[in-house]
Parts: sequence; structure tokens; C-alpha cells
Amino acid sequence: MDALYAILRDYKKTKFSLKANSETGIPLDILGIKVENFTVLEWIKIFFLIPYKLLTNWEKYEVYVVEMGVDSIEEPKNMKYLLKILVPNIAIYLNVNAVHGVNYESSNGSILNPSQLLTNKENKNEYLEQVKDLIANDKNLLVKAIDRSGMVVLNMEDTRVAKSKELAVAPVYEIRKISEEELMMKAKDENVEKLLKRDIHEGTTLYYSDGKNEGGFSFNFLHNSKLYKVQFPTLILPKHFSVTFSAALGVAYFLKIDLESAIESLIENYKLEPGRSSVFKGVCDSTIIDSSYNSSKEATKDMIDLLNEYKFNQSNGSTKTPYKIAVLGDMRELGSNSRIEHEDLAEYTFNKVDEYFLVGKEMKNFFIPKLINLGINKYKIHYFDKAGDCGKSLEEFLHMHFNPEMDTKNIDDFYSKYIDREKFQQNYSPLILVKGSQNTIFLELVVEQILQNKEDTKLLCRRGKFWNSKRKPYTI
Repeated sequence: MDALYAILRDYKKTKFSLKANSETGIPLDILGIKVENFTVLEWIKIFFLIPYKLLTNWEKYEVYVVEMGVDSIEEPKNMKYLLKILVPNIAIYLNVNAVHGVNYESSNGSILNPSQLLTNKENKNEYLEQVKDLIANDKNLLVKAIDRSGMVVLNMEDTRVAKSKELAVAPVYEIRKISEEELMMKAKDENVEKLLKRDIHEGTTLYYSDGKNEGGFSFNFLHNSKLYKVQFPTLILPKHFSVTFSAALGVAYFLKIDLESAIESLIENYKLEPGRSSVFKGVCDSTIIDSSYNSSKEATKDMIDLLNEYKFNQSNGSTKTPYKIAVLGDMRELGSNSRIEHEDLAEYTFNKVDEYFLVGKEMKNFFIPKLINLGINKYKIHYFDKAGDCGKSLEEFLHMHFNPEMDTKNIDDFYSKYIDREKFQQNYSPLILVKGSQNTIFLELVVEQILQNKEDTKLLCRRGKFWNSKRKPYTI
């Protein structure tokens, strides 16, 4: 929760478990040990460093902001085990999706039976819901663990998260989404004012509206009948960031931080982690939205919405129309739900994307057939086994169709037959979304290939020797 850290760092001595959310990452982070390259030699060094840190690392903090990541029913990768390491005073619980679902259906404690999964869509949806139920049951242990002196922040727009309210011992701070119009109406409603002005230990509600990207990312929220606006003038973000920021502000309220001051700190200190909706200039006057760090269906849908709504005059004054290119990679670790999740995402992108560049076998086996079934022209779909090949082909595509100095007289392709290239370049400029899972996909390789300024490579996700070696098989 880097948004929460951005606020708290100005008011309390705060430690943040950046990139440390697992059964090994959290204990090492508590001791102040950072794993860089995951080599055998480094782990031997850490083994001898642990006793020393136990005896000497006594630095005190007022707040520890930690992500507790779960990806299996079984210990040590489940919530039950993580709660043996630490029990928080405050819990933020925002969503349940099928990420890492393969680990829940294949674990010894699973009640699922993938072999019984039928081929029709109704049964596949039912199976997907069962996987999500198992994941929710695991995450719910966190809600039950918070005592009455703490607080649980729940995103009430997720039905499974909302249901966990019944399990809470601690007061619950609800995050609810409503339309902009409803938000304004509630701000004027005296009955709502009386309802919301309750002590935090009786529980309360924050209402927010979906974020917009007009002069940067902004959203409004209502708390204790007072309307607030949060605006990041330089960031372009998908709408789900509204609930993330709202949750962080709810915690600030619980910790008795003035909300106006908390908003100022959030805007001033919040920095996007690499590969999470960063915007770069690309070759041929293209704009890249880099969300290559990881992928899930709901997050990708939000990014597709951002791609579809983005206007160039937000940042560079251009009046051209975006030519929307989606570079998408497999959503990994979905298990038996992979097909339905990829097909559902393909259907969601229909009429929202002009050109597809796709990487990974799940895209080939499930996403592409669905696109073709929907009537997408096969010439608009480009598939690659490796991210490096995809990046090279995309760079060539951009030069061929958006570089006015490119000689294409002798090129015989689908576009040269049906498109007036000169008028096309006058009216359109490429807008490129890059999003995929990390393991075996590594779409940051695509971003590297098409960056206008190669110095920006250092700002991409997964830097360092360890990741360079991991990526090597997927380069050109």
C-alpha cells in the first residue's frame, strides 16, 4: 500500500514492506534484510546475517505498512501462516479475484475437482466462483484477526469483501462507490450528515466516485458529509485507484490525521511503482502506458477502459485521435479458469482496441479464437511466443504506419491496400497499452524496444542482474 505510506510518512515514523509480502519476504523485511539477486551465495549470506540482525536491528517505528500476500490454501503461503508472523492493528481488504487460483484448486486442502469441470460456460462460471470463495475464505482470516482496538477497511463494491463484514470484531470503515451526481446529493443531505458523523469506533463510511483523467487523475469523495477532491496533476491512472486512495485516506482518519493534510501528503509523496500505469514517449510519436508489472482480468479491464478514454490533449496538446494498440500477455496461474478468464477479457476489449499484439500460449489458445469469433479482422491480431519478438515487430509496425519518412511504396500488406497512409498519419497517433503477467511473459521487453528515450529503460519494472537473467530466454 504505497498510497498509505505516502500519507503516513509525513506524520509518523513509518516502515514500508516494499516488494516484501511473503512468508520469507516479511520476516526479512522486519529485520531490514533486502534480497537483491536470489542467488545461492546471497541466501548463504542472509543465513548468517539473520542472527546478527536479531541482536542489533532494534530501530523503532510507529507504523509498519505491510502487504500480506497469499497464494495457496496450504502453509506457509496462506493467511493462517502469515498471521503467525504478525497480527496487524488495521486491515485493508479491497478485492478477491482468481489470481493464483491454480494453487487453490491443486492444494491438498482444496475441495475443487477440475476434472469434473464441464465445457459449457455456466459450469465454468460456477467453478470460477468456487475458486474465488476459497481465496476469500483465506483472506477473511485477516478480518477476523483484528481486535476491537483496531479497524478493518472494506471495499463494499466487492461482494465477497462486503460479506466479510459479518466476521469483523473490529469497527468497520466502509468504502462505497456512487455516481458523481449521488455524491453531490449526499453532500447536501442533512440526514446523511447525521448518519455519517459517528465515532470511528462505531464504524463509518466513505463514499467515492470513479476517477477521471482530465488534467491528470482526480476523484471526489465524501466523508462526514464533507466533500473532498483529490487531484494528481501529472498522473494518468485507471479508475480502480480511487478505491485504493480512499482506503488509505480512511486509515489516515482513524489515525487522527486531518484529511485535508492527508490529501496534500498523498498528492505530494505518491509515486507510481515501475510498470504500474507509467506513461512514456515512444518511437514515431507514440504514447506508451506501461502496466507491464503484472496482470489480472479486472485490472486489465480497467486499463482497457483507460486506453479507450485517453485523450492526447491531456498531456501534449495534440488534436490527433489515438490509434489504440493493446500489447497483452497471458494472465498466469489461473488454473482451470484460464480459458473463461481470457475469453471474458477478449470480449471486454471488443470495439475498444484498434490493434492487438499478444504474447503467451493462453492468448493463443483462448484469447485469439474468441476475438476471431467476435468478428475481429485477423490482420489486426499479431501473435508472438516471446516478448522480445513482439517488441521488434511492434517497432516495425509503428515505423511502417506512423513514420512519415518510411518508404513503403514496395510494401504489400493489408493496410497499404485499404488505408491512405498520409491521411492516416495526419489524423492518428499511436497510443499503446502494455500489460501482462510477469513469469515467462516479461512485457517490459516490449516497452524497452519502443521507447523514444532509451534512458527511460532504468524506470521500467524488474531491473537488475536477477531479472536480466530471467528475461534472457524471452529476448529476441
